[in-house]
Amino acid sequence: MKAEKVTERVMEIFDCAEKEITVRKSSKKKVVIEIKQMYEFVPCGFKQLKGLSELFGTDDINVDSDHFNGCETCDYGSSYEHTFYITNATVGVE
Repeated sequence: MKAEKVTERVMEIFDCAEKEITVRKSSKKKVVIEIKQMYEFVPCGFKQLKGLSELFGTDDINVDSDHFNGCETCDYGSSYEHTFYITNATVGVE
């Protein structure tokens, strides 16, 4: 599946028109997806993990989450992000 189509599907799964999404293929059966958003938490629950599992045909998904503090008075520069490491994917990214 083309990276653009995967990005569209991930946007639907995470209901995220405002978030920054990066999809990249790290090897034949491995895909890495990064989702970032300033100021607000990026939801990552069962619904989203199930959607990724169905999209890529695997349950082998690891998540790394980070939060970066912004300005103490105005919160400028704060961000939330999740990086998904998907292995044994039956659907590849071109």
